[in-house]
Amino acid sequence: MSEALPPEASRRAWWRLQGRMLRFFVPLAVQSASQSLSFLLVASIVSHGALREQELASFSQGQSIIWILGSIGGGLITTCMVFARSRTGLANFNRLNLRLMALAVALELLCCVPPLDGLVFRGLLGLGGEMERIARRTLLFCIPMQAIFFLRNPWLARLLIEKRSGAANLATLARVALALALAPAMIRLGLAGHAWGALAITLPVALETWLTRRFALPGVRALRDDPGAETASVGEQLRFTIPLSFGGFMISGTLLGTAYFLGHAPDAAAALPVHYVVTGLFNPVSFAALRMQSVTIAFPPEEAGRRAPGAFAAMVGAALCLILLLPQIPAFARLYFEHVQNLPPELLRFARGALLIATPIPLLQALKGHGEGLAALRRRPNAILADQAAYAAVYVGTIATVTRSGILPGAMTGVLGITLAIAASLAALHVALIANDYERRLADGHFGTGALRARR
Repeated sequence: MSEALPPEASRRAWWRLQGRMLRFFVPLAVQSASQSLSFLLVASIVSHGALREQELASFSQGQSIIWILGSIGGGLITTCMVFARSRTGLANFNRLNLRLMALAVALELLCCVPPLDGLVFRGLLGLGGEMERIARRTLLFCIPMQAIFFLRNPWLARLLIEKRSGAANLATLARVALALALAPAMIRLGLAGHAWGALAITLPVALETWLTRRFALPGVRALRDDPGAETASVGEQLRFTIPLSFGGFMISGTLLGTAYFLGHAPDAAAALPVHYVVTGLFNPVSFAALRMQSVTIAFPPEEAGRRAPGAFAAMVGAALCLILLLPQIPAFARLYFEHVQNLPPELLRFARGALLIATPIPLLQALKGHGEGLAALRRRPNAILADQAAYAAVYVGTIATVTRSGILPGAMTGVLGITLAIAASLAALHVALIANDYERRLADGHFGTGALRARR
């Protein structure tokens, strides 16, 4: 389209498209960042408990089991955006969503009862005593939150299909507003610690899900089974979801590697609290950048132009990197780490160093999100699986090697592993996309004797 326009008009059209993508992306980014911000507020409640930063470390390890087992549904939002564009397609997706939710809840309950609880919390996580009890109770108390997240899936995906990211963002902002009100009030009332933290993270999620459903309901009721509409069966949607969810399971499983290797590091007492506080700060920016996947699906290259979504991802990622430099300002670092998260002053330099290592993450995540969007549009979940497998392998390999060698303090090792793993996953994703493109062109006759005959 741009080739038929004068150069000036083509440039204006390109920048108008960038503006449309930005207006779609900003609510998604705020939504993702807000979700992680909610956890930061909850973390402040937990860290004011009896064990301070150790209680937060135990709470985070209990949460890690929630995310690992819940990741069996990690590909459901993408699956819904691709397949649930008709009444039958959405009905089949809802059946799949509820079945995977029941499986996740059942597995989480099993991890809370003997003898599996000992295998998980003492064997895998290396916890004992009060820290083991806190992690197990956190897992049990956060199961309702996990179920509510599953129930939100079809409603959120419907809003994204309709490009109503602003409505989805409004629901998330309501969640953050409730968490923002609960955190200081509960701390002042002495309602601190892991149990109150679990309540403070569940209630806002319930509010967000209720609002998301309310916003999406008119669009869902208007769905019809038009000729040519996507009506993939439950089995077809499951086969598409499995590679996405398995890859997410592998990535979530790296949380166990974090808990194991940092928990056995020489400076474990400092490494775990600093790691969880630091990742809690850069995760909002990282997850926001990853929402480029939804932008690419909503603005496919066939409509937006081959280079436009990729260029947009690079610009947004570079801009988000600047946010992670804020903690290098001493006043900001003291305010957040010491006063908000109750981190001991002697650990401040480790936290700032870890965040400096994490600075490239938003750019890498934005480019990876764009690539995953391309893979979803091409119905190539194996490419996403390849990038997630590379992430898991490089992360565990890095954290194991660096922890055992003692090259870096344990507090910085986990973040280094995350940064290198995202870079490796981005490379693996693009290699898989290139291979898939070559395979498709070969099947279409663009290479070999068929192509030679066509040229003759």
